Amino acid sequence: MKINRVFVCLDLSPYDQYCVGFAKFLAENVPDITHLVLFHNIRFDFLGELSEFEPAQIQSLKKTIQKEVEQNFLPVLNDLSCEIEVQIEDENSTTSAILNARREEHADLMIMGKKAENHGTGIIPRTILTTDDRSTALALVPKIENLSLKSILTALDLSDASEKVIDCAEYLSGFFDSTKTCLNIYEVPVTYFPYINIKRESLADRVKVKSHQKFKSYISSKKLDPDSWNFEILKGENIAGSIVEYANKTKPDAVIVGRIGQTNLPGNILGGVARRILSQDMNRVMLVV
Repeated sequence: MKINRVFVCLDLSPYDQYCVGFAKFLAENVPDITHLVLFHNIRFDFLGELSEFEPAQIQSLKKTIQKEVEQNFLPVLNDLSCEIEVQIEDENSTTSAILNARREEHADLMIMGKKAENHGTGIIPRTILTTDDRSTALALVPKIENLSLKSILTALDLSDASEKVIDCAEYLSGFFDSTKTCLNIYEVPVTYFPYINIKRESLADRVKVKSHQKFKSYISSKKLDPDSWNFEILKGENIAGSIVEYANKTKPDAVIVGRIGQTNLPGNILGGVARRILSQDMNRVMLVV
């Protein structure tokens, strides 16, 4: 992984200042970043319902919003050495507008607000993740004041997608000297106990031993340095819930998860575990890679 171009999605809500703050934080510490885009799409579907909005008025609205974004955020970013650009569009679909602009800008990382349930649906990030065929890394930023990446939690299912998670953690830790934790959650299947002649306790022990062996083998194959990584393997009845519970308990600065997992269906862009984590409150930066 390498981050050169960062694409910040603004929705004109209070979350914008936290997204821009995180982008600035990255640009100050990651010298690879050369380009930063602040992007907002005016919901044309909403404007289309108002007959009094003529094309000239829409253009005037775009200019007004661009001026406000520039006044609010460019002074904050003034000290950065990277190129900064503000883009305001008015496409019918915000998702399409973001993905099209992201493609044109060759963005390596998108940044969006991670809204609590009572602050909005957060539907755009989920839609982006399920339709972005280029699988651009996405950082979801909640309302947090003190930014840090000194501790990073990676959730691994030992699939091919886990390699991207490890790569992202290694890349960021190179700039922030982060403590990295590798977390693997395994489940004990219980659905078929009425139909098989194995005691539940016996099967649980066998699954535990097998899971630990597989985890140890994976760590060895990826040559993860035990001096720079912490390793945790835990049993959980719900993988997504267990990851969130562990994150809320240990309080890392960021959680990195893969888009897809071991059981992902062909053609599916976002796996079930990542999808369920997105819907849960976790007051820390989340990166989906």
